[in-house]
Amino acid sequence: MKKRWSLSVLLLLQLLLSSDILSQDYSFPITDLLPYIRHNPSDSVCALHNIPQRGTIFDRNRKMLASDSILYDLMVRPGKVKQQDTAIICSLLKISRKEFRDRLKYARNWSDPAQPLPKRTSDQPAPFKGLLSKEITRIFQKKLPELQPAFSLKKRPVRHYPFNTAAHLLGYIKAGGIGETGLEESYDHFLRGTTGLQFWTCDHRNTPSKRWAAGSLDVMPEKGKDLYTTIDLRLQLMGEKLMQGKRGSIVAIDPQTGGILAMISSPAYSPVKLALDRNAYYPALRLNKDKPLLNRAISSYNAPGSAFKLFQALVALQLGVADPYTTFVCKGSYTLCGNPPKPKCHVEGAHQPNLVKALAISCNSYFADLFRKMIGPFPGSGLSQWAELIKHFGFGTRTGIDLPGEKAGMVPDTTLYKLKYRSGWNSCTILSNAIGQGEVSATVLQLANAIAIVAGKGWFYQPHIVDSIAGIPGSSFLAGHQKINAFVLPDSSWNLVHRGMYEAVNTKAGTAYNARVNGLEICGKTGTVENGKGEKDHAVFAAFAPRSRPRIAIVCLVENGGFGAQVAAPVVTQLIKQYLSNAR
Repeated sequence: MKKRWSLSVLLLLQLLLSSDILSQDYSFPITDLLPYIRHNPSDSVCALHNIPQRGTIFDRNRKMLASDSILYDLMVRPGKVKQQDTAIICSLLKISRKEFRDRLKYARNWSDPAQPLPKRTSDQPAPFKGLLSKEITRIFQKKLPELQPAFSLKKRPVRHYPFNTAAHLLGYIKAGGIGETGLEESYDHFLRGTTGLQFWTCDHRNTPSKRWAAGSLDVMPEKGKDLYTTIDLRLQLMGEKLMQGKRGSIVAIDPQTGGILAMISSPAYSPVKLALDRNAYYPALRLNKDKPLLNRAISSYNAPGSAFKLFQALVALQLGVADPYTTFVCKGSYTLCGNPPKPKCHVEGAHQPNLVKALAISCNSYFADLFRKMIGPFPGSGLSQWAELIKHFGFGTRTGIDLPGEKAGMVPDTTLYKLKYRSGWNSCTILSNAIGQGEVSATVLQLANAIAIVAGKGWFYQPHIVDSIAGIPGSSFLAGHQKINAFVLPDSSWNLVHRGMYEAVNTKAGTAYNARVNGLEICGKTGTVENGKGEKDHAVFAAFAPRSRPRIAIVCLVENGGFGAQVAAPVVTQLIKQYLSNAR
């Protein structure tokens, strides 16, 4: 009767595993024991959870970004250690006898919080030394006959990063084999696979002795699904190299598909070090004042600076308050909102630019006039109308990218200003928003997505990183998503803004002339963002290329970098050149 009851329970467990219920709720290392049946001290069955290989993550060209690698832990049964074992282990691991005793003491007291077992005995294996190098593992494999039964090797799947890149984008694996941050978290259900089971007969100490039913009831583990991303590895590596020693981020998007080509957040951390030595490395990362764990591309937002003038121009064209011939007189600073005159302009002396010229030279005074004209004499309704149109470019709302931790930024509204300026406000009060300062804010991803909308003349796909999941029919992103028309304007209006961006890079008067690349029609917009902390301004450059049928939209923000034209623009143009030359 006992055997029949045992068999029925095992069959039930097998059914649960095959239906993906237990496998997704519990994740144990391969040698952890979970006794499901214990009829008496001499008749019990134990189950070994067999952790599956995690899915591999590839770039757009099928280059491996993250995969599973098998390393080994040295395990010890403290109650089985012989006197001669001490000398052998100390010699192989190059540790002192005191360290040997300390490790043995730790092993005697060790318990796995994830393992719902009765109190451990000294005959059960516990970690002695984790993640042995491949060279040491080979030596131990030869020495094991001398060291058994006290010492054994236990497989442990560890995430392997061939290029040690894209830390924030990929994420990492925390205790229990669960994905944390990045794609590892967003797609954990697909990457994790299905846990297997091996059934063993066990003695009263829960030590396995032989396979139950000769393994006929075992459930094989099922490897996790592979992810195929839109990331261009070469572009990602180059972006990380260009951002070394800087704080900031870069996002590059394919405007034709919405696929993220590169996402860099700097400073970053080493995925390899975090995978191999998390206990020592992670606390240092958390305490680092430069916040290397923060994905600045999606979880940090700033004022967009003068790059925001592109969207001011498009909203003005939509509202009919600007056309190709609209000009405003600039005297080097804006004087119509009282003293001191602000904002100041880059070009000294009086001039009267039109819309295209104002974009090319980034005329603050022009966009101050334009903004006040949009807000009009009734600031409440004027601001509401303006804010609604600005939001069409994705500002003030999350893009919905397939990464955790995305922030929404802000588009100011009347509620905010009623609270902030209780005695009243008007277009002069909120004038800083005209040039992308003030209360308006955005992540670098939001700004890059908005540039992709400009490049596509109002059309775009939702930004995403995973293009498809292996083994899942119809998982291709483009198969399940439609192109979105975010902002409707005639081609002539879009062409005005494109021309202004082109002249900013390719004419001597343009603010980004020093970043031009011969043979490439790059359209760009510089930005210098005041950070309000008494430090150097942030440098921003936003661009797309080529001018006709754009293939890349990209934004770089360098914190405390100073002028966008001097710091951020050269980074962007190098990346554009790299991508377009390799994509031909």
